[in-house]
Amino acid sequence: MGNACGCMPEADPGGGTRSRSKRDPASRSHRAMAASEEELLHRRALAIAIQQTQLSQRFEGSMSRRIGSTSSRRRDLPDSLANPKQVTSACNSVDASNYKLVLECFILLKLQIGLHPVAVDLRGSGIDTTDPNKISTLADYSKPLTDYLASLPDDEKVILVGHSCGGASVSYASECFPKKVSKAIFVAATMVLDGQKPFDILSEELASADVFLKESQFLIYGNGRDEPPTGLMFDKQQLKGLYFNQSPNKDISLASLSMRPVPLPPIMEKLSLTPENYGSVQRYFIQTLDDRMLSPNIQEKLVRENPARESLPRKGGGWRRRDARSYEPLVIAPEETCPQESVAKLDLWRTGSASEISGRMKPRNKPDEEEADFFHLPSRKNWSTRLIKFISALVVFMAGLVIGLSLSGRFNAQTEIFFPGTMYSVNCDKDFLGFKSFVTPQHLIHSMTDEELFWRASMAPKMEEYPFQRVPKVAFMFMTRGTLPFARLWDRFFKGHEGQYSVYLHTLPDYKLNVSTNSAFYGRQIPSEEVSWGSVTLVDAEKRLLANALLDFSNERFVLLSESCIPVYNFTTVYNYLIYSAQSFVESYDENSQEARGRYNRRMAPTIKLYHWRKGSQWFELNRELAVYIVADYQYYSIFRKYCKPSCYPDEHYIPTYLNMFHGSLNSNRTVTWVDWSRSGPHPATYGAPNITADFIRSIRNNGTSCTYNSKPTSVCFLFARKFAPNALGPLLALSSALMGF
Repeated sequence: MGNACGCMPEADPGGGTRSRSKRDPASRSHRAMAASEEELLHRRALAIAIQQTQLSQRFEGSMSRRIGSTSSRRRDLPDSLANPKQVTSACNSVDASNYKLVLECFILLKLQIGLHPVAVDLRGSGIDTTDPNKISTLADYSKPLTDYLASLPDDEKVILVGHSCGGASVSYASECFPKKVSKAIFVAATMVLDGQKPFDILSEELASADVFLKESQFLIYGNGRDEPPTGLMFDKQQLKGLYFNQSPNKDISLASLSMRPVPLPPIMEKLSLTPENYGSVQRYFIQTLDDRMLSPNIQEKLVRENPARESLPRKGGGWRRRDARSYEPLVIAPEETCPQESVAKLDLWRTGSASEISGRMKPRNKPDEEEADFFHLPSRKNWSTRLIKFISALVVFMAGLVIGLSLSGRFNAQTEIFFPGTMYSVNCDKDFLGFKSFVTPQHLIHSMTDEELFWRASMAPKMEEYPFQRVPKVAFMFMTRGTLPFARLWDRFFKGHEGQYSVYLHTLPDYKLNVSTNSAFYGRQIPSEEVSWGSVTLVDAEKRLLANALLDFSNERFVLLSESCIPVYNFTTVYNYLIYSAQSFVESYDENSQEARGRYNRRMAPTIKLYHWRKGSQWFELNRELAVYIVADYQYYSIFRKYCKPSCYPDEHYIPTYLNMFHGSLNSNRTVTWVDWSRSGPHPATYGAPNITADFIRSIRNNGTSCTYNSKPTSVCFLFARKFAPNALGPLLALSSALMGF
């Protein structure tokens, strides 16, 4: 694109830039001539566009010779390197010979200097004839890229490089083809979290709703005004002022003729990224510290929330914006962008010698004439120097029509006006209807409503035998309001027992969980809704957690926990206790008090009568059979929703009452989560760091409570405990190994 190679205004001897005085009588004439020249250039560009259409050709790199663009003149890249011998040694080998350029550009540039760069026109971009208004998902938008990866031999890998919203396509492709992606490099790109939209990242740059309303005039409603917008489109002046302000008018004219609407749905779509797939791909983030479209603060936040293998800031020389107003990243100094030490950091060169790569790729002795017009390529004897320059120049071609996508990033949360309740999910379709993905879903993000989710989760096979090797798992379901202060403790608890447990998180709808990729909580958030204490929304969240966990047919036991819960035994003890229990653990009791029978509403009769009414702790443990019954129930749930108002606290009555009415023999009528209600008030006692001692933990594990397990007396009555303050983490970690066995 023109702005990627545009020239800065020539500096005057005084150090500023040349400008005409406002009182210069020639200025008006100059502006008139410039406008006339611009119109002429626009007409010439239009004529060439028509000619290209008639010849059924696309714009090529050589087009710049027909319209003498100053931004595409041949330029020499700097040859100076701090220590060429070191760089040559560091670049002797490359572990991936194919470089996939994720771009929405209308120019396919071929660089053959010993490596094999491949450029793809994504759907609705470049010469792809798909109507951009018909692109409704990121999977559809990225299909040319995923098709290419699918066609690669199993023993071949690629390095994916993405800029701006191209990061979403890189993430999606890495999730679908983790074994074919050697590295994923994000250059100031949308490196999203599981369950996050690219839009969420870009929208943080918008401070005012007025900007959104102003820019909404650029939206395209390809399916009618009553439907969500399908794309963005800008005229030439908007392109020039927003993104091509550093480019010559000639290039702007060419760009404006080649622009196509930018599809919106792909950036409004939540990605489903798993630690097994996306988490296994090595990721690198190159920061553009002079960037104001995706500010350095936002880039730092991306790196913190979704740690890459390496974060490489680039300021001054190297990767950066041309200035505060320019959108495209510009490679200014390759020797600073990829010096020897950075090559080592990026870890891009590991296998195969330079001669092996050259032989495999069979590079031409000299570039095509059209390629030389864009890049000055040194002679073959400086192969390693060219390699460094190639890596440095690679990302220039990442952006293309992404300019429109980034502009949409200036919208704010008011997009719900145009995308009401829409939540797209990104799932790889390699095994879309396959058996494996049916019995063990890899993705927790979906677009099902609660009604649809509960219907699907209530399906129970009638055949007793499983047609796959099933290892029963315990589903740990966390209902949280924010951070997980005891995530490190739980990770210790889970470590070494992969395949025997599943984790599910119900959080605030837009909460972004900040955990490492190797955490058991990474990528485990389910589609969530707002929850209010004491209301039926708590029951909704419980059923939502159960339903999502039931989609995995290997989950046999289901434990509800909060962010203030801790385990008081090791995993093996907990697992065996639950898996081999003949009953579930739901506290359910009858009490003639205002806090129990006093909450019963007589309007629930005759369906639910007073003698049915039960109370119990919200923190339950269920087997699969009972979990299916509860998720499938609507008749009794609807009565609680209608008549059990906040003073009734439905989360303490619905499940205990329902089980008492229909499945009492399957329930032990006790909870396995210890809570201290000895203090009066609506909330239990909270324990902090000063309270955490070995004796205190022992008192929870064996506090004199009598209980039975499989009809036999036992001293192990509680497996978990609450409520603990975040500052209790340190003492708990210190005690976990010696006292709790993990």
